[in-house]
Amino acid sequence: MITSRQFPLALLALLVCFFLAPVGLTATPPEVAARPAVLPSGPPAPLAQEDQGEIEQGREADRQVEAQYGFYEDEELLAYVDRLGQEVASVSERPHLPWTFRILDSPVVNAFALPGGFIYVTRGLLAHMNSEAELAGVLGHEVGHVTGKHSAGRQMRSGLAMLGMIIGGMVSDTFREIALDTGLAQSVSGLFLLKYSRDQELDADERGIGYATAAGYDPRGIGEFFATLQSLEQQSDRRNVPGWASTHPQVDDRIERSAGWVADSLAAYSVRPEELIHGHTEHILAVDGIVFGENPREGYFRGERFVHPDLRFAMTFPVGWRVNNGRQAVTAVDPREGAMIQLTLAELPDNTTAREYVDSYLRGVNAQIEESERTSVNGLESLQVVFSARGESSNYAVLGQWTLHDCILYHLLGVTSPSSWRSYRGAFLACEESFRELTDAQALDVQPARVQVLRAPQRLQLVGFIEAHPEISVPPATIAILNHLELDDMLEVDALVKLVTGGLQPDAFDHPMFPGPSRSPDKKRQESGK
Repeated sequence: MITSRQFPLALLALLVCFFLAPVGLTATPPEVAARPAVLPSGPPAPLAQEDQGEIEQGREADRQVEAQYGFYEDEELLAYVDRLGQEVASVSERPHLPWTFRILDSPVVNAFALPGGFIYVTRGLLAHMNSEAELAGVLGHEVGHVTGKHSAGRQMRSGLAMLGMIIGGMVSDTFREIALDTGLAQSVSGLFLLKYSRDQELDADERGIGYATAAGYDPRGIGEFFATLQSLEQQSDRRNVPGWASTHPQVDDRIERSAGWVADSLAAYSVRPEELIHGHTEHILAVDGIVFGENPREGYFRGERFVHPDLRFAMTFPVGWRVNNGRQAVTAVDPREGAMIQLTLAELPDNTTAREYVDSYLRGVNAQIEESERTSVNGLESLQVVFSARGESSNYAVLGQWTLHDCILYHLLGVTSPSSWRSYRGAFLACEESFRELTDAQALDVQPARVQVLRAPQRLQLVGFIEAHPEISVPPATIAILNHLELDDMLEVDALVKLVTGGLQPDAFDHPMFPGPSRSPDKKRQESGK
């Protein structure tokens, strides 16, 4: 989901490293007692030197998280998450930390914590929750990782970069070396956080249940969330970037254990669940209008074809390559893991020409230039350079193309080993020469799907309610999971129901959007094998 606001970061040192909110939906007062007065009194305790170091570590990683995923821009929703998070954190063992709660602009259902009190939830997770109690349970769990210093410990032991990012899942051991050397590792694999140990996860579960109860929320909410995870696992595409299920232990065992901790926590505070906040209505209304699924405005794939409406360009990647649309880069990896293609972008600094920018880049990576040609790719001024360079342990052959479009310089790189150069040059060239301006009005006007909250007009089954709304753009099973219901469950009159409407429509792809390149590849260069 590269955006026009993003600048390439370390990846530019290559080879050295969418609210149809119905009127009248208003929240009703929760049928629970007032929140307990649990906020600490008096001045905040001074931070220990150890805390200061942990906070700085978290701040640095927070900048990387923003660059990798971006934060979801909805001040009202963020205020809701932050308010609930602060309530939970205030009853923890470390209330003095400068707790920071953020919403990541990702459809993946996940949450994680970083040292120093940085807690992240995705918009995908918020959309799938159905109560404040669920959210309190998950936030409590992540707060528990911080109070237990699980994040700091894992990170310091990892010996890897901030966030404990590792290459995994998508690349083999052999190709991992190429990815690391070229600085493309993060883009290829997405954000893979180091897993906590089983004991740490269970400790965070127990702590989180206690924090939620102490803050006045029904601790059974975490069990409701676990049930949703079980439903999602049955539908999950494990090729995606990691969701909760892939970065947290198995759910079944945790459901059983959490039930015991819920009972213990309720007994410890001498309260009954009905005396605590559940917050179903409040949460459902809070997520009304939230973007659901991938946001096509930030780029999307249809097979090997990639379209970016906001940036007004389109291109085609090699058939069968594994593709990923990251916030900073679009990448494709050959199935044999012998080559990679990456697209990034940068706004040119003032008084800097595209050629000056490219020359500076090539000098920075100590490129050995073999061919260089100014050309026009589908009417767009471009520069193609064949060069070689050396990473930490290997040599690489690269076809680079820099294309200027709407005052943005697009940086396309095809990377492989010198011995594989002849095998991949054709694929690199075809991909890079498919880059073109997007002019199709239908593709340019595409909007993301959003959660829409409606009230049941009468008592009826969920499946009947769904059938009455043909504008729904996701399968009925998805609607059931979103609402923690089965399709044959009965809805009471005036019950709030989350639907999903809008998004990509199949008919947007019924006509050709990607004609062939405006010029054929240079036969001389093909024959040269360079």
